[in-house]
Amino acid sequence: MFSDAVTCYSAGNDAIKGKKAFLYAVAVIVYLLSVSISLLQFALPAQRETIAEGIELISMMINDPEAFRNYGRETEDTGYKSQGQLMVEKYEREEKMSNLRMQNNIFKGVSKVYEIVFSNILGIGVCSIYINIVKGKGDKVSIKDIFNGFSSGNYLQKMLALFLKGLAVSVAYALCVIPGMILCYALAFVDYLMADDPRLSFTRAFEISWKASSGYKLKLFAIDVIAFIPTLICIIICLIGIKIIPIEMILIFAVIMIIVTIAANIIVLPYRKAAIATIYTDAKGVAKSYGIIRELELFDPEEYDPNDSMTRGMTFYG
Repeated sequence: MFSDAVTCYSAGNDAIKGKKAFLYAVAVIVYLLSVSISLLQFALPAQRETIAEGIELISMMINDPEAFRNYGRETEDTGYKSQGQLMVEKYEREEKMSNLRMQNNIFKGVSKVYEIVFSNILGIGVCSIYINIVKGKGDKVSIKDIFNGFSSGNYLQKMLALFLKGLAVSVAYALCVIPGMILCYALAFVDYLMADDPRLSFTRAFEISWKASSGYKLKLFAIDVIAFIPTLICIIICLIGIKIIPIEMILIFAVIMIIVTIAANIIVLPYRKAAIATIYTDAKGVAKSYGIIRELELFDPEEYDPNDSMTRGMTFYG
């Protein structure tokens, strides 16, 4: 299992040679576009005030640990406050928390809609980039291919495919981890199928992925396990560091570890995506040979024959 995953990583690495800087740029652009709507939340006054209070607490933790440990406890200062003053302060705190919860819920809803109608479709564009690179068409990809999911048509089917995939996997994970993992890998090719052939309906993408992923689920799992190793190392270092580092240095240590973890994930991402695209390409070939993929589905433009009456006048996306 893991040896096959390593082989896929090796094949993916060979495919992305000379394109790694481009793929890192793609990853950063897609990430920024995906989180842009969430960043608007911090423009609200209540959110800014909460952030300011958080920064003040962090500063207190570093500069005055004793005051930080006593933060929130009743002190002698409250002795001269009337019951009315204390009730007003309690009401104001509860009102502020209620407003923050309402704002957070609104932004969670807006962010989810944004993910469904925009961010998910960007993912299809990224898949198309990796498919073309693995096919040896790396010289034909460009930054604008990030938006292939929008420009190649059939938008509603793509949106439904990825929304229903995410919903199904989330429900399966909520019921039990193992079924959730199985379903996740059974539908792992949906994004790539919609990128490879935008004419597919979401039902066909689900059907093909379900059948074509047979025999590949463990490889996909092994690829994710290998990709998670750098993050796991960072988590272990962080847990050890929290136990031995003085409280005054914990914040700096935490910031450094967050940056290192993000960097590790960014470094691994192109290799993981290329390895999955390699598995997808292999699974597609097997699925075609077994008739799981129909004759004109996932048609490679390079196989197009203008003299063939079956393909004449059709539009394909590579």
